[in-house]
Formats: sequence, C-alpha cells, structure tokens
Amino acid sequence: MGYIRDLAGLKTKDGRVIKPNILLRSAQLDRPSKKQIKYLNDIKLKRIIDLRTADEANQDKDVEILGCRYLNFPYVETDFNGAIHNNMKEKLRRLKEMPTMQETYIGMAKDDFSINKVKESLREVVLNHEYPTVVHCATGKDRAGVLTALLLTLLDIPYETIMEDYLKQYPYYIGIARRYGAIVFAFSFNKEMAIKVYDYFVVREEYLNLTMDAIKERFGSLDNFFYDYVGFTDEDIQEFRNIVLG
Repeated sequence: MGYIRDLAGLKTKDGRVIKPNILLRSAQLDRPSKKQIKYLNDIKLKRIIDLRTADEANQDKDVEILGCRYLNFPYVETDFNGAIHNNMKEKLRRLKEMPTMQETYIGMAKDDFSINKVKESLREVVLNHEYPTVVHCATGKDRAGVLTALLLTLLDIPYETIMEDYLKQYPYYIGIARRYGAIVFAFSFNKEMAIKVYDYFVVREEYLNLTMDAIKERFGSLDNFFYDYVGFTDEDIQEFRNIVLG
C-alpha cells in the first residue's frame, strides 16, 4: 500500500476549487495503515473505483470499508500482477511478453476494451454522485493517473495543473524504479529489460500526454470524446462541477 491523496484545493480556470474529501486517488488499498483506515472511515468513503485487472484485484484484495461500494473497471487486459508475484525467472519471462509503458498508455485510448472501461468508469464517477470516491490502480500513478486527468479536465482544471498533480507521484516512485531496474539487470544482465521495468515504475510527463493525445486523435477532440463517446451532456458536467467544486 502506498499513498492516499485528496485532490482538494486544485483550482479551475475560473478560480473555483475542489472541495475536501470528495475526490481522492491512491495506490491499491490492500494493506492500508491504521491511520489510513481511520481516515477513510472518518470521511465516510462511499465508493472505491479499482482500475486493476481482475487477477490483480483478486491477488491483492482491497480492504473492506463499512458502507463503501467497490467497483472494478480494468483499464488493461495485461496481467501486471503475474510479473510481480512470480519468482525471478518467471518475472523475466513475463516481462518479455508485456507491453512497454508507452504502449500501455497509448492502448488505454486506442484499445476498444480499454477505452470502453475508461468510459464506464467516467460515467460511474460523474453521474452517480457517491462521494467521497477514491480511484486507484496498483501503484496509483498510471491507470489512476489517466482517470484522474480526465475527471480534472471535466472540472475545467488547467492542463498544466493536471500535469503537476500527475507528476506528484515522481518522488515517491523514482527510488522504486531504480531499485527494480537494478534488480532485473543483476539477474538478467539485459539492459533493455532493466530499462523496461524501470519505465513501469517511473513517472513521466510523456506518458500522460500519450493517452490524452491518442484520445484526441481517435475522437477528434476531448469534447468529442466526452460528449459523443462517453455520452455526457452539458447538464451532467455542470452538476458534477457544482457538487465537487466550491
């Protein structure tokens, strides 16, 4: 378990701010600390949006929070979990088969399975009004980073602010990226494999841009994506903003 972070205080283009304890992002909630559990109970968390695969979610089950609804929208079909929990020989075999992080980010927009799950998760958060809501994946930086960026876009948060929020995970994961990259190189002596696993844990501006650009390329614009594909109306978006923003 890593962090849980409230998105409170982020400012829209017209100066409104996200209210406290409405939208949160986190790493997987399988082993929260006692302090984190108390926090989630104190704010009366209503909904967990888990973006991991079914295998990931079953291997490291989220903690149950009283009165909280759990929903799973797997953004990718790749079983990242298998590459984490197997022995080193099996890890290396799985790593060879797995897509690069760049391919994963582009795939979240271009793969039909993935973009449909993005659509479903957006509709769940924006239309059902169960707050506080926390969105998470395994590390909380990639799949959760994409959903968070799209939600913040709907709230009219400037893209520079969205990127700043996304990059806040960098200091937490850079050490992990270096450590895992070094471990893989020590076992395989394969620089390309070491870089690939390093890329899985590091946070880069390039990654989020890849998904956002791929959505624009596929649908023509973010507005086309939100309105024509996801199916939001102006009224849906305005109601979402009125609830989340102060």
